[in-house]
Amino acid sequence: MKFLFRDNVVAKLKKLPDFGWMCLLYVTFFFRDAYSLVGDLSAEADSLAAQFAEMGMVVNTKAVMVVSSLIYPLIVTVIFELLIMAVYSLLARRFYIVSINRKDFAFRIRIVIILANLILGLIGIFYFFFAETRAILPAIFEYSVQTALLVWFYEQFRRSMLPKRIHAVFFMYIARIYVGIYLLIGAFQLITGLVSVPTPQGLELASLILWFLIPALSAVLGVIYYKRLVKISLETEDNDIFIRKDEDNNDIFKDLGF
Repeated sequence: MKFLFRDNVVAKLKKLPDFGWMCLLYVTFFFRDAYSLVGDLSAEADSLAAQFAEMGMVVNTKAVMVVSSLIYPLIVTVIFELLIMAVYSLLARRFYIVSINRKDFAFRIRIVIILANLILGLIGIFYFFFAETRAILPAIFEYSVQTALLVWFYEQFRRSMLPKRIHAVFFMYIARIYVGIYLLIGAFQLITGLVSVPTPQGLELASLILWFLIPALSAVLGVIYYKRLVKISLETEDNDIFIRKDEDNNDIFKDLGF
């Protein structure tokens, strides 16, 4: 990640226009969810065809599957782009970020998510050969891979783009929202699963527990990381961009004894 965000590397990567990166993002979202799009949508298309058949209508299930599998990652990509714009606007207003503009911020986040999608897509290849792994592997890797890469990104981002004095508060502000959303979703899935009939067993139950447990564990690790950032926030600023200069400082008057 550090290599990816070096100035010379960023300059080379930026030669590809934003639309090109959005297309790459779209492709990797498709790659990440390939098993679901090919397998689940195929089953749904067959079910839809059966329903239409009862009404005396014929539907091309393959066409439905192809169109649906192409539209889904497009929707996810659009939502992602809108979300990044909203996140940047929120953070810029809250912390007055002047060291990075929205375009550059979105560019860097795209790279992180593309990497996460590629890793998850490679893991997803196992689903085609060992379908039973889909009951447990997403719960282990989907949140953890993405979160690990985002924390790795933040390590580089805070060092070069943020003054030390806000490293801790900036992280906690984002982490509370990010982890909180996943904890709520995980808790809801676990509770509804446990009260459902029949009660989930085996891998299904383990998956429900992990969807909540892994975000909960990340919250604990996040607190430890936050305490480290608090100590860093108290250190003397060493980045010239963020060193506060005394506007009243005037060497001429000092020399005169004023």
